[in-house]
Amino acid sequence: MEDREYYNIRKGHVKFGEVSSEMFKKAFLLKYRQLDNAGYFQKYFGFECSDGSIIGTLGDDVATAIFLKVGQDKLWPIFTYFESYSDVDFFTIIEVLHDCCSKPTESFYHNWNDCGTHVTKSDDALGRLEFRNTFNPLLKRYKNLELSEKGEILESIEEGFEHLFAAPIPTSDEENIKSKISAARIKFRRATASLDERRDALRDLADVLEYLKPQIKNLLMNKDTNELFEIANTFGIRHHNVRQKTEYDKPLWHSWIFYCYLSTIHLCLRLIEQENRK
Repeated sequence: MEDREYYNIRKGHVKFGEVSSEMFKKAFLLKYRQLDNAGYFQKYFGFECSDGSIIGTLGDDVATAIFLKVGQDKLWPIFTYFESYSDVDFFTIIEVLHDCCSKPTESFYHNWNDCGTHVTKSDDALGRLEFRNTFNPLLKRYKNLELSEKGEILESIEEGFEHLFAAPIPTSDEENIKSKISAARIKFRRATASLDERRDALRDLADVLEYLKPQIKNLLMNKDTNELFEIANTFGIRHHNVRQKTEYDKPLWHSWIFYCYLSTIHLCLRLIEQENRK
């Protein structure tokens, strides 16, 4: 059955956050079973064969292997603990499953005692891609989240700003610009990001703007250049003093400032690039 948006979703009658925790659990288990039954986790978790246990790459104690990775127990086996999962538990196990998902490319059916399919070869990259395609629609409807290519659950990009994240950063300066922008984007979009982490992300972008300031001051009028930094300097982001407007230190305003900074950086870099071509 083709995946598509049906009438109630297209017309906005079903919105993000309207999937209950109980329905999220049921949908999670359905999608996990489908992939598990198709052999997508055999490479890492192994499986029970009629002739004895087949051990995966995580070894013969998957629960302990997962504990060593995430520092938390009572996550595995999933069917034993999922009823007591918090959102943090679900998001953690989803990231683990993403990293352990490998699409079967070669397999055979073991007839003895109707054992089932044995996967002999699989592809991690394809498996993880299918895992993201499977779970991202559910995560988006539940909490407006998505799995990144690295398998990290992040807040979905605000509609209309997708191009800012897809657009290449027009500079070769890795240390002062590219790395800071990449770090800021990840910090800000993490599903469990605290206010402090979001402020850090905004400071990272403000630092990039400050670094670019000497290069753009000749491309913009002085008044315009100064106004680019007014938000950073007076909205409780870069400095801590009596001038700060801390009443705006809230997630909604943080999102506005974040996208404002990010789009301004792209504008500045393209103005600089254009000037350098002359």
